[in-house]
Amino acid sequence: MFSKMRILLRTSTIGVATGTMAMATTFCVSGAHVAAVRRTSSSTSDNSPALLSQRSFFSRGADGRSSASIVVVDAELAAKERDRIAREMLSQNMPSPHAEERLVVTMRGLEHTVPYTLRIVLNGPNEAKNGEVIAGKVLKEAFEVVDQHLNHYNPESEVSAINQLPLGVKHTMSQHMRRVMECCVRVYASSGACFDPATGPLVEFLRSVMKDEKSDAESTLTEEEVERFCLPQSFDVNMTDGTIARKHEGAKLDLGGVNKGYTVDRVVENLNAAGMRDVMFEWGGDCRATGVNYQHQPWAIAIVRPPPVVQVEQRAKEGLDEKKEASQLLRLMYLDDEALCTSGDYENVIYSPKYGVRSNIFDWKKRSLLEPVESELAQVSIKCYSAMYADALATASLIKREISKVRHMLEEWRHSRNRVTNYVTYTRQGERVARMFEIATENAEIRKNRIAGSLPARVIVVGGGLAGLSAAIEATACGAQVILLEKEPKVGGNSAKATSGINGWGTRAQHWMTSKITAIYLSATRTNRVSAAAPSPVWYAHSP
Repeated sequence: MFSKMRILLRTSTIGVATGTMAMATTFCVSGAHVAAVRRTSSSTSDNSPALLSQRSFFSRGADGRSSASIVVVDAELAAKERDRIAREMLSQNMPSPHAEERLVVTMRGLEHTVPYTLRIVLNGPNEAKNGEVIAGKVLKEAFEVVDQHLNHYNPESEVSAINQLPLGVKHTMSQHMRRVMECCVRVYASSGACFDPATGPLVEFLRSVMKDEKSDAESTLTEEEVERFCLPQSFDVNMTDGTIARKHEGAKLDLGGVNKGYTVDRVVENLNAAGMRDVMFEWGGDCRATGVNYQHQPWAIAIVRPPPVVQVEQRAKEGLDEKKEASQLLRLMYLDDEALCTSGDYENVIYSPKYGVRSNIFDWKKRSLLEPVESELAQVSIKCYSAMYADALATASLIKREISKVRHMLEEWRHSRNRVTNYVTYTRQGERVARMFEIATENAEIRKNRIAGSLPARVIVVGGGLAGLSAAIEATACGAQVILLEKEPKVGGNSAKATSGINGWGTRAQHWMTSKITAIYLSATRTNRVSAAAPSPVWYAHSP
């Protein structure tokens, strides 16, 4: 993955008063756009127009739904409305600084041609001065690690040494390489081989074909060529022993899909270990934040809307980098000790009159480089506990190009140690925006695991009508302790009374439901899931 254009907010964006605008921006070589925004301490009323608009931005429309993708009728109008609300939220977060506020240390720079921004919230000038010194050492160490171990452009790095190993010779991986390869192996298996660090030679070959206008080579590879350069066929990775060996002469590792994420994780974790808890670090679009901002609010990230295909093609033809000016915003996401990484089909693209526009990501389905399109996924953002895993999963999700396949893959990461807490996908055609499933739509296995790891809820249902019985059955099925209160000597309510000519009182379906709830109650009482000490008149069930 390569850098994105992104706006980073240091404060909560809900319920704030209008103030003087003061935005600090950084325009970076690779296209990263970082803006630090501060908020006033005064608040608007709960029913203010600004607050209502902000709530709408978070909770309604295509951005607030987490079930099926939402197809917007007027795509351009919807995009403009999202952007308008986000800009309004930004404009209301501009205070004049107060002397009593905590200090924010901001450090910016360029490493490996990729810009970074680090923000640390500290208390007082002395702590800020010491914090800046410590942060400088942490940054220096992290960038040295990525260069010495993960940078295949450095001929002296560990990954370069692996790529030059004689066939069959095992290399004992360093702790850094071992952690990165563990991530690669897991995501490779989870994604069905979509994420593969061994495809570097394929990408290198295809990009050279596109750049050579006189080349007669095809831009699509054969199945045999693709199979030869997959991870299991190229490398023997033994995570138990911590060793790796090449299987054929052309095998090469390219860790560009995870090295930024690993570096971001290392910087944040080392700063936390040094006693600096309130930290946000972004390198080339990969972000991770812990603690809170200087207003004691979660760090927030704005995801931008990908450029249209026509614009991507035009920039590629002109040889321009990613668009650096302000783009429309797609949605905001808060980071609670989490990371956010995005992968898009508009990154690092090249143009060929013969083959069109392609990115630097290998598309396994088409056996060629990924092409910017209107009808398939154009961008995927993953929020995860680890920037390295978010980085890899975002790339794998983009390669899948279909939201249903992305959801299926990411479901298993909801209960992982490096769990995925949310994601946002975007398709240009129809302005389709989708995010993670709500709990109500989770599958049976995930639901069972979630319930097994939770304390049972205690539920009191007032009313023994059909609705009350249905609620009691559902709550009991979820593992809750249920008490049903009904004043009548029989359950079923008015619906049962209206059909009292059948079976004395109620239909067969109603009789079945009351029998079912009686059986559930008796079973639950025997297993102490429902309090046996509850007064006997609490539960009433009609027995046929």
